[in-house]
Amino acid sequence: MKNMFFILFILFTFLSQMTIVYCDEQTYSANIPQAFRDAKFQVFEQPKDSEDFTLPLLNGGEVTLSEYRGMVVVLAFWTTWCTYCHEEMSSKEIFYQYFKDRGLEILAINYKEDSNIVSQYIDNNDYTFPVVLDLDGSVKTDYEVSGYPTCFIINREGKIIAKRVGTLNWNAPELIYAFKALL
Repeated sequence: MKNMFFILFILFTFLSQMTIVYCDEQTYSANIPQAFRDAKFQVFEQPKDSEDFTLPLLNGGEVTLSEYRGMVVVLAFWTTWCTYCHEEMSSKEIFYQYFKDRGLEILAINYKEDSNIVSQYIDNNDYTFPVVLDLDGSVKTDYEVSGYPTCFIINREGKIIAKRVGTLNWNAPELIYAFKALL
């Protein structure tokens, strides 16, 4: 059974990489709002100011959102107990590896869980995107997160341009197009 899971994981990883390569060869729209609508995001016609925060990083230190001004940031709210969060994490890692050197950062914001549990989950799955700990739930409250996973897309000017509640295939062609248009 473990071999079957491993084979399926390798196949998923390969197909995800092929999707990204295929998207490289396609023309994508410069109409950013429509690109994110096509990717099933709620798009804000008037971008909203993002709430600044400073939170601890799982691996030590801390992160302040405003320090990422000039980059596109994905705030990805999640928990280890959320099945839907688990479903999207592998594709999010592949997405992150592809875009991290192109002006994008993912901040995976974990909600009120013990850092040892979070660390074990991240380490067991070899995820490399930054994991941030919302220990008191204040950032979840500021962003009015009502379910998991939830992500917000913040443009280079620090404005929230789109939101998505629910699981997501981060390597779907329409999402790749949307981020290429944004970056």
